[in-house]
Amino acid sequence: MSSSSIAPTYHHSEHAATYQSKASFVYSAANTSAVLQLLDARPGQRVLDIGCGSGELTRIIAQQVGEGNGAGKVVGVDASEDMLRSARLAGSGNIEYHLVDCCGLPSWLRTQPGLFHSFDSVFSNAALHWMKASPIAVVCGAHQALKPGGSFVGECGGFLNMIGVRGALHAMLRRYAPEKDPKEVDPWYFPTPEAYRKLLSSPGEDGEPMFEVESCELVPRPTPLSAGLRGWLETFGGTFLNAMPSDQVRARAMEELEEMLRPDMYDEESGTWTAMLALVPRCPATLQGYQVSSLRRLVLRRSTSYTSNP
Repeated sequence: MSSSSIAPTYHHSEHAATYQSKASFVYSAANTSAVLQLLDARPGQRVLDIGCGSGELTRIIAQQVGEGNGAGKVVGVDASEDMLRSARLAGSGNIEYHLVDCCGLPSWLRTQPGLFHSFDSVFSNAALHWMKASPIAVVCGAHQALKPGGSFVGECGGFLNMIGVRGALHAMLRRYAPEKDPKEVDPWYFPTPEAYRKLLSSPGEDGEPMFEVESCELVPRPTPLSAGLRGWLETFGGTFLNAMPSDQVRARAMEELEEMLRPDMYDEESGTWTAMLALVPRCPATLQGYQVSSLRRLVLRRSTSYTSNP
């Protein structure tokens, strides 16, 4: 088979080279400066980066907390070995990377000497919505990582994120793999503000609500797709496309998806595909000694009291 006839490989945000070449908008300054400002990392601080990916923002945070004697430290955790390999190759003296399924973050923290209740801040960008298996475990893990006075700053997709595209992927799967349940194949957790408020209000280890949310809003953000819709699907749509029975079926589904979504997402004049990202920003709240200020831009601050070590 010639190289020109080799079928593309479809990913789900786990492949560094594809991510960097087709989805760099995710960690671009234009799309991350606000959440990094909310993090406000300071020299000497310790930061846990949940879903750090290939480490572009992790390295920025590492520079902010400083290097050398007495400087800060960043610990990056991610479920993709390929992403972490790319992050490690970029190098930084004050970053540690660990392969972790972040839905198991509480258990992992308890096995790591010196990490439980040790971080000034917990950070996450464009990752929490991939942690569908147990969003509550991720929140609990962030809570358990923080020391008194710490903060949790995050940004991820919310309800209506990728509206149109997600529904079209469900329709394609029902058509070409009717034995598969699209809801089970769907890898994303895009909560409404109400659902996330309920999550944050879940009881903590002491039985009290972890968070009291003051406000939580969806913020729509039209985002040009630098590699087009096809590039986005190759980078993030793999769980749906790989569930289809053959390369031929996947190719047909891709063509149909483009035609189905073209009227709403493609600008003929500029030749640009644009997706509607819906994000949950600035949700100030309190919880057992925390202040929360968003899911899209989520900030939690600990008080001086917390539950005892495990």
